[in-house]
Amino acid sequence: MATLSLCMIVRNEGPTLDRAISSFSGLADEVVIVDTGSTDDTVAVAESFGAKVLHHEWQDSFSVARNLGFDACTGDWVFALDADEYLLPESRDELKRLVETGTSTGYVITRRDITPGGTSEMFFVRLGRRSAGRRLVGRIHEHFEPPLDRIEKSGILIEHTGYSPGRKEPRLRRNVRLLEMELADRPGQSYYLADLTHTYWLLRDPRWKEALVQTLASLDLSLPKSPVPVVPALLEMVFSAPESELPAGVTHAAAETIAERWYPTAVPLLVSRCRLAFGRGDLPAAADLGERAIKAWESGRYDRTISFNPISVGPEMRLNLGIALAHSGRIEEAIHRFEEAEQDPRFTEAAKANIAALRALD
Repeated sequence: MATLSLCMIVRNEGPTLDRAISSFSGLADEVVIVDTGSTDDTVAVAESFGAKVLHHEWQDSFSVARNLGFDACTGDWVFALDADEYLLPESRDELKRLVETGTSTGYVITRRDITPGGTSEMFFVRLGRRSAGRRLVGRIHEHFEPPLDRIEKSGILIEHTGYSPGRKEPRLRRNVRLLEMELADRPGQSYYLADLTHTYWLLRDPRWKEALVQTLASLDLSLPKSPVPVVPALLEMVFSAPESELPAGVTHAAAETIAERWYPTAVPLLVSRCRLAFGRGDLPAAADLGERAIKAWESGRYDRTISFNPISVGPEMRLNLGIALAHSGRIEEAIHRFEEAEQDPRFTEAAKANIAALRALD
């Protein structure tokens, strides 16, 4: 029978490690922990599960630590997990099935990120055959190089809670340092440039402007799909900034072109573009973009790789959308959106007044 190793890199993860390891109870035949200098009860928690704990001096590289852990694993399959992640119960049968009967070299799992602003989904190769013998590279966001030769998408879902406010800034500052070192090691990598740009922005570091220009210059905009998953966050940055504050050569219009090409069903980008159109007085465009955002959200056919809060398509947005629709001559659609906004006590009076005004036109 095929066996599974659970492999983790940890440091001061005592509060979350129990949940992470417990989620693999009855699935993992061994747990391999690479501890990079914990000063809390992390090691004690790991050892309480019978984990094999490797003590590793941190070398500013997740790939070095991850490879060390992989080398210590003995299972036929290895699952890489972070301490602030855990396997959802509904994925246990799928994981068991793949370990027992899987024929690919590696499997992509879905990670659902829980953030203060909502949720998003990311996709990573986390389950792989130990016999594949590939090595990970990258000081951060480590990845196989060369890539695994046979990869399939799985139905495995894990949740990630590492974006909680209390952990955000220290982690971002650590990431900046590692991203800068990675780009010094191997310049010109679009993914790392994009992530560094966004991280600068989140930290309100003025270097985001120069980094944004470098990132956009590194992208092949002729491709049918985005080659870099961080691009939507960069577009939201551009949309949220007054055009006068953007670096030379970067415009809202150029960002909208990229958004339409690569992310036509991304709700937060559609909402941002709707606001821009509303602000410049292009109400027909605002109406179209707003309707697309709401319909994508309500149908469930939207880009799930971009985090957003559903309140962005809530009653206030529907009230404003009703105004854009009314000014565009789409009266019945406008009344419908006003009726939706009317259900929220904060907007009831304004929505009723608009409905009455439109019906008086008949």
